[in-house]
Amino acid sequence: MQIAIAGLGSSGSYLLRLLTNAGFDVSGFDPKREGFYIPCGYAANRNMMKDLLSLVDIEFSRYIESEADEITFSGSSRRKLRFRSMGLVTFDKNRLETDLLNGCKWQRKKLSGSFDLIVDATGISRQYLPAGDDYTMHTTEYLATLTEKEDFQFRYFPNGSGYFWIFPIGNKYHVGAGSSSMSSIRESLSPYSAEKLVSRDIRLKPLLHSCYKDNIIGIGEAIGTVSPITGEGIVPSMKSALHLFTAISRHNDIASIRQEYFKSVMKEFKRYYTLYDLLRNFQSGNLRKSKAISYISAARKDMRSFGIDVRITKAIREFM
Repeated sequence: MQIAIAGLGSSGSYLLRLLTNAGFDVSGFDPKREGFYIPCGYAANRNMMKDLLSLVDIEFSRYIESEADEITFSGSSRRKLRFRSMGLVTFDKNRLETDLLNGCKWQRKKLSGSFDLIVDATGISRQYLPAGDDYTMHTTEYLATLTEKEDFQFRYFPNGSGYFWIFPIGNKYHVGAGSSSMSSIRESLSPYSAEKLVSRDIRLKPLLHSCYKDNIIGIGEAIGTVSPITGEGIVPSMKSALHLFTAISRHNDIASIRQEYFKSVMKEFKRYYTLYDLLRNFQSGNLRKSKAISYISAARKDMRSFGIDVRITKAIREFM
């Protein structure tokens, strides 16, 4: 079976390395120019990253920039809640992706040629899978130097309209805001000066139900593996790649690969549908008490997976 991976971000480069190491006939494609750099904080759970990268013989500790002791949350009242870290770190994702591609067959161009299986790892653009009902949020992100030392912070805007964050990253900071309101983004970032800047959209709606079409299968943000409440997508995207690798390793035909992969990603990320429901109902002022238990359970699991030991009842009282 000849396999092509379109897009070599966190999920695509990880899958390419997994398949290459296992002896599969696989090629990667990504048209990003050499030296392409997104000034992102790249925060993730060090324990989960360590486990994922151990499968391709990479030591995650080599890439860590800053480690959290505590994470500060605040809502519209600006009252601060502090929670213990369960492994939240920032890391050099750009260098990690370069190392993942080392020894793999890939080209700096768009996918071309004929393949038995095409993996869509093109993120927000979802270039090879059909478009559908979607929900994205705009972000503006700075790499900045701050005059005073800051910890890891999240501040949520009123009515679930977005959030602001600060992540230490080495001797600098990643400062960003995501919202449906450009005025909220501009206001929250106005005190800061950008050394590097990027504006982009992130997908907050899970699209797991449409994760394949014919011989095309999606992974990562292309199928919505981004948390609707934190925007974290690195570990989930790499996990989706691992699920697809497992399915490819077990089956020789596309239909069986699709079937196993669909079941596994739905099981792994079904809480994202609950969290998306929470987000949209919060935004519309239509939260349903009957779903409180499922909301709390999904939110707590999501935060802990990110590396934050959230006391969820305290957070709910503050933000909702």
